[in-house]
Amino acid sequence: MRVGLYARVSSESDEQENALTQQLDRLRAAAVGHEAIEFVEVMSGTRDDRPQLARLMAACQRGELDRVICTRLDRLSRSMANGAELLTYFSAPDTPSLLALDDSLDLATPSGRLMANILISFAVAESDRLSERVRHGKTFHRKKLVPLGPYAPFGYRYNDQRDNYELNPETAPQARALVDRFLKEQTIRPLLRDAVKIPGCSLHNPCSFRRWIGNPTLAGYRVYGRTYAVRDSKGKLTKRMRQPWDWAEIYPDCHPPLISKAQHQQIVKILSNHRNRTRSALSPKYVGKLTGLVSCGNCGRTLYYQHVEDKTYRYLFCHGNDCVGAKKTRIRADVVEAAIWRELRQYKEQLLALALGNHPDAHGDCSSEQALTQQIKELEAQGDPDFAEAIAKKKARLAKLIEQRITSKVTAQERNAMEQALAGDHFWEIAQEDASRCRAFFSELVERVVVRGHEVESITLRLPSGGEASPCR
Repeated sequence: MRVGLYARVSSESDEQENALTQQLDRLRAAAVGHEAIEFVEVMSGTRDDRPQLARLMAACQRGELDRVICTRLDRLSRSMANGAELLTYFSAPDTPSLLALDDSLDLATPSGRLMANILISFAVAESDRLSERVRHGKTFHRKKLVPLGPYAPFGYRYNDQRDNYELNPETAPQARALVDRFLKEQTIRPLLRDAVKIPGCSLHNPCSFRRWIGNPTLAGYRVYGRTYAVRDSKGKLTKRMRQPWDWAEIYPDCHPPLISKAQHQQIVKILSNHRNRTRSALSPKYVGKLTGLVSCGNCGRTLYYQHVEDKTYRYLFCHGNDCVGAKKTRIRADVVEAAIWRELRQYKEQLLALALGNHPDAHGDCSSEQALTQQIKELEAQGDPDFAEAIAKKKARLAKLIEQRITSKVTAQERNAMEQALAGDHFWEIAQEDASRCRAFFSELVERVVVRGHEVESITLRLPSGGEASPCR
């Protein structure tokens, strides 16, 4: 018999580590004499997106397991909805059997399923009580303006009573130097190369650097509430991250400032401008052709490059922990580049057709407008009130035709600018081979690429006729 052993704890504390060891020891003893596969999870049972649980369910659906063993039912789930789904699945006749050692459950009988639902309800109640105790504790600390979190920001440290921040004499000068350089250079990546060399500094990527340098804590503020909850169409709450300078609660003058309030306001202004700035020139080894150009279709965040082990391909992925599609939004960089080139070549063909007067929108369909105008005049000349509705519809249609003709008209100046941007085939070949030219080409002509899952969803061009996102097929 093939058996799946599922063990789970909520955190990596010493107490939870001992509990995990005990779970595994009991599960292995229950599976003696059988072929066992272990699925070990360190994550809250209220979440239904646990990777090891997904791996376990996938193995069950492929028919690789005959039985699933856990110590208690709440190890599988502490969510009523997800727990009910699991119980329904394991109660079916063609699925693996489920054994909970402490609960002595037999899901093949109605009484066993009833008992399982009761136990799930108790697990949900216990999880709610635990969450309530945590909320009460955080509220108590907020009233006393005590900082939350296990670590102090770079440049600070906790005092002896651990109820406030104080400047760290070892890292505060280096933190101020990073801030001064950022205010002077207004860029992040060169600073990261120096930050990784500083002992005790955890600013290893642009996201963590923005979170640190935009944090009002550096200016002496006490801040609470970095995330906010959003309810989706199914009623599920999802946490979303605020901007680095945006917090739910901000209290001034709570600890010694690392920077002045004026410097903090200047930093916020710089970070805000970064979102709409022109992309910089290509920096070998650190910046790719698509850096800052591709965003996630689920949460809107910018996708970052990621190397796989064999380094054959470069991938773009969403780094948002709270993004509903972060585990799935991952695409090869060459696939995105190929989609951009296809979109630009299609646009060039439309432009050439427009320049030669072969495009149907090049001069507008004036014959249709003239015919509609003549029909409207004839109906109005008859003076019959029964024709009023028909006249109104024809006028609306005429207005729409005129609007389409006006909006599709391209001036000679715009056409010349686009012809220069979309040069001959020789330039296209050079741009595709040269990384710097390719990056400059994308920066000039492409506004945004949206990726959802493993596919390019839309491409927005910077050119006058390409201002709207066009779906890529």
